[in-house]
Amino acid sequence: PLFVSTPDLLLDLPEAVWCPVVVNPAQWAHPRSPRAPGSPLRVAHAPSVTSTKGTELIMPTLRALEAEGVIELALAERIPAAQMPEFFARADVVLDQFRIGSYGVAACEAIAAGCVVVGHVADAVRETVSIETGRDLPIVQADPDSLEQVLRSLGDPSYDLTAEASRGRTFVETVHDGRVSAERLRRHWIDAP
Repeated sequence: PLFVSTPDLLLDLPEAVWCPVVVNPAQWAHPRSPRAPGSPLRVAHAPSVTSTKGTELIMPTLRALEAEGVIELALAERIPAAQMPEFFARADVVLDQFRIGSYGVAACEAIAAGCVVVGHVADAVRETVSIETGRDLPIVQADPDSLEQVLRSLGDPSYDLTAEASRGRTFVETVHDGRVSAERLRRHWIDAP
């Protein structure tokens, strides 16, 4: 049997089974500090592989919004893995990737930490997630051209970041906590006829 860890890989291996990446939601639960009314939107980005994440495509927009006072930007550079839950807990929004059209472990970790995740996810990937799980992928869609407007919208006091983050946590706790992956490994490999 063939398994893929991210749904975009089904485009290359349509005969494979999606076995979702697994994160431990409890490991990412960390006390969060609420955003003060009228303060800039706290935006984080972890450019682990800048070419894949598309970091260079979004930095001009982020620097301009930061200079304008719309966002407060934090880049996760050289932060030990053990400190990432605390890093994410200080962010309202985490920017994932803007190039490959999918999502993976980093997005799931940020969602489990209670952040709203923004990134570019292809329609085919969103459709696969919906068909396979019965749930909509809780990643706010943006590309480098639309990122400014998306961040302005998320920073608006009328936008309910808490509800969006809660919906995301439920998704990760349901799809990416290991139960779905274990069931698929059992059904398509361990207990397969």
